[in-house]
Amino acid sequence: MVDLKTQNTQQANSMVDLKTQNTQQANSMVDLKTRNTQQANSMVDLKTRNTQQANSMVDLKTRNTQQANSMVDLKTRNTQQANSMVDLKTRNTQQANSMVDLKTRNTQQANSMVDLKTRNTQQANSMVDLKTRNTQHATR
Repeated sequence: MVDLKTQNTQQANSMVDLKTQNTQQANSMVDLKTRNTQQANSMVDLKTRNTQQANSMVDLKTRNTQQANSMVDLKTRNTQQANSMVDLKTRNTQQANSMVDLKTRNTQQANSMVDLKTRNTQQANSMVDLKTRNTQHATR
């Protein structure tokens, strides 16, 4: 009977040890599941950060494109302004040339008036000469 009790006690102790091992193994499984969950969460966080970084790169490219387009617009406006300055200089040159042409025509007109006065003076002198000859002829 003592042997049977001893065996029963040993078997009971073995059952306790088995339960303890099962509990430890179950706890290890819980720990493993917890670690797997934490690792999965870390992967989600990493994907989120990667997505945010990719979005930031897209935003940066968009801003760079907008800045490049602004530079193109600025160059276009500068070119248009330079062309306007060329047009203004051309118009100013044409106006200056027109003023020179007007002065030339005025000078030619003044010279024509001098020529006309000279011819009128010559004609008047001829008339005086004619009157003088007529008077001399009548006196004889």
